[in-house]
Amino acid sequence: MGGSKMRKTITTIGDLINPEVKNILKRYKRLVFLTEQMGIEKEKSQDLLYLKDLTEHKTHKHYTEMKNLVNKLLKTQKNDDKRP
Repeated sequence: MGGSKMRKTITTIGDLINPEVKNILKRYKRLVFLTEQMGIEKEKSQDLLYLKDLTEHKTHKHYTEMKNLVNKLLKTQKNDDKRP
């Protein structure tokens, strides 16, 4: 044993994911929660283009946060499309 250090081993998938991807996953998770609270169909809860054009829930208390998340995720998607 004499002073050797054990390597930190990766124990979860979360340890393998970089911070940028973790942030994107957190945004999608929050988006699904918000759309569920707003009564939006589950099938459409991750359809960013549908949600971007959605106007029927403008008075809902989560509408602004939902729209902000959609815009951030769309921006992330556009940046990924530009990568080689």
